[in-house]
Formats: sequence, C-alpha cells, structure tokens
Amino acid sequence: MSVDPLPGAPLPGAPLAGPADGPALSAPGVVAPTLSGAGRRFLSDILVELGFVDQTDAEHAVEAARSPGMTPEKVLLQSGAITEEQLARALAERYGLEYIDLTEFPVDESAAALLRKTAAKRYLAAPVGFAGDGALVLAVSDPADSLGLSDIAVMTKLPVRPAVAARSEIAKLLETLDFMEEPVSGSGDVVSTVIVPPEETVLDEPPEV
Repeated sequence: MSVDPLPGAPLPGAPLAGPADGPALSAPGVVAPTLSGAGRRFLSDILVELGFVDQTDAEHAVEAARSPGMTPEKVLLQSGAITEEQLARALAERYGLEYIDLTEFPVDESAAALLRKTAAKRYLAAPVGFAGDGALVLAVSDPADSLGLSDIAVMTKLPVRPAVAARSEIAKLLETLDFMEEPVSGSGDVVSTVIVPPEETVLDEPPEV
C-alpha cells in the first residue's frame, strides 16, 4: 500500500527496554507480539493480518488518508471500523512490544510514586509495574515517542519498558494513581521593598553682610 511506515525509532543510547531485552511480561491482560517482520510493514497491513479489518476497508482507508493530517488508522478509527484497543494491538505488533489491556492488568500502584502526574499526563504514559529485571513498565499509546520515554527514564532513574495500551484507558488510569508529590510552588506572597529617600539636607544660607 502506498503509505509511509510509522516514524519513530528508539534514540541511540536511550535507556529503553523491549521484550527482547528482559524477561517477558507475564500477567493477565498482557499480549506478546506474534507477527514476524511487522516492523517493516504498514500499520494498515498489520490491522488486516490481525483480522481487525478486511483488505477492502484498509484500501479505502488508504485512499481517504490522502487528506492532510489523516492516516489510514485514523480514518479506520474515526469511522468505527476499528476500536482503540485494536489500534493499540496493531501498534504493539508494529513496534515489537507487548500490548496491555488495562482493564485486566494488575497495576502495581507503587510504580506511580516514581513519576509526577504532570509528566505522566504530558506524555500520556502510565507507570503500571516492574519487569523481572527491574525495568519500569510504562503503558503508552504512542510507542514512537522515544523522546518522552527517554525523559521518563531520566526522571525515574530506571530503564523504561514501554507496552502499548488504549489511549482512553491510559487517560482513565492516570486519574486514579497516586503519583510523586509535585514540587511546592512559592507562597505567592510578594515582598516589596520600599526605598525611603534620605531626608533633604538644607544648606545653611550665607550670613547677611
């Protein structure tokens, strides 16, 4: 199909981990990638192979995506042809990552204490637990955001292991977790300094002659 593959590859040296870098995640709601060579294929093709759409619908979405700002997957999502969960599954396959169904996955709420909510919401990334090698497992909707993943790795001082989840489920989870306390802002009191000019010195008038 005549569409460009999704952009985004891990930055060189970025402290990111993937399924091949550590023990597989083993918990309810986790689906490991199964398609070989998915990283070299288009997302619309992956959606077809997973059985989420048929070939005809995918081709129509490619044609409709010629409009500025549109992609085949966005067309399919907006038309109701696929769900957010199915898109997340296809993205996970595309990037060779696990998919996490957050309605089933047992979230380790202690992981959220390593990150501030403002950062989690900025990158739409939810800390949901720890891998067997100690990496922080992050549920993300955009696995191509390697800069965001790198930032979180720096903030938490842990290697980050992204797993893909549905965008709406991540947003919902972020409202329930107890994150690291945000820095306390200033009291807001304005201290003003009043500069009092020195009293004027009255020069003695010259004596009358």
